[in-house]
Amino acid sequence: MREVVIKKQVAHKRGLADEATKKAEVLKLAMKEQIQQALDKSTVSFQKAHFAATAAELKRAEEETKRANAMRAKPKTINPCDIALEKQKQYCYEQTVKAKQKEDFDDTDANTAKEAEKLCLRDSDETHVKCKSAQVATMSANAAATATKEEVNGAYASRLTAQRMKLALQLYKDVDKPKKPDGPVGLFQHDGLVYFANKDGTRTWVRYPTLKCHRATAHVVPQQFPKSPDRPELGKSQSATTCEMGVYKGVGNPDFYTNCECSGQENKKGHGGHCDTWGYKFNWCYVAAECGYGQTAFSEEIKDSKVMVGCKIHAPAIEP
Repeated sequence: MREVVIKKQVAHKRGLADEATKKAEVLKLAMKEQIQQALDKSTVSFQKAHFAATAAELKRAEEETKRANAMRAKPKTINPCDIALEKQKQYCYEQTVKAKQKEDFDDTDANTAKEAEKLCLRDSDETHVKCKSAQVATMSANAAATATKEEVNGAYASRLTAQRMKLALQLYKDVDKPKKPDGPVGLFQHDGLVYFANKDGTRTWVRYPTLKCHRATAHVVPQQFPKSPDRPELGKSQSATTCEMGVYKGVGNPDFYTNCECSGQENKKGHGGHCDTWGYKFNWCYVAAECGYGQTAFSEEIKDSKVMVGCKIHAPAIEP
């Protein structure tokens, strides 16, 4: 029996607790809504106050700017026409003030002074326009005078230039065209024959070479030099004398040598396949080992090949 009573009391107290909880929740929601409303209201008030303060600051800044502009000294004109206009207008205003200061000044005098001021101001404007027109005319005249002066100076300078050229032509004398420099001369040999390269670029056959002609430069193709029309060959005495002379030290033309065309072979860098500098200051390429041109050396990179220095770069052939 006692247990039943306790259960009823517990149920009753639980109900009271639930009801208190509900009331507290409702009260909490109500307070939360009130707080939010108060917060919104204060936010709006703050924004309005901030906007009003900003507007006031802008207005204050505008007024401060106006005040500073008002206190700033007005720029003075330096144009004489504008200065004269200001003085004339000031004179018109002063005449009106003097007329009003008379003791017997009445309405008739006021109308007369007003009309006189209008006429005075109109005359001032007309005088100002005439002054400006005169200024423009003066400036145009100055510009025309300056242009004329420059034209005269230019014509004078051209005249001086023409006179100097005329004097130079009078002093000029024709000179002979410089002669073509002499080519390399000396003894050379090819296929057992000895030749002499003349200074005019021709060759002469040494028909009777002596022992001293063994010094002649070898592997020089004679066909690269045309035959001398005056001395195509030498006799015994002339041959002996010529064999005492120096040897040929020219480079020669590798185009006249057989087996001396660029072979197309290239080293590891891809160089030497055709006639070009390939990073040097002179032209070179790889040729066959049988090339007898003087400026060749056996290659250390490509087997059975030579490196030829001084190859010729020819223009590409034009097909018909």
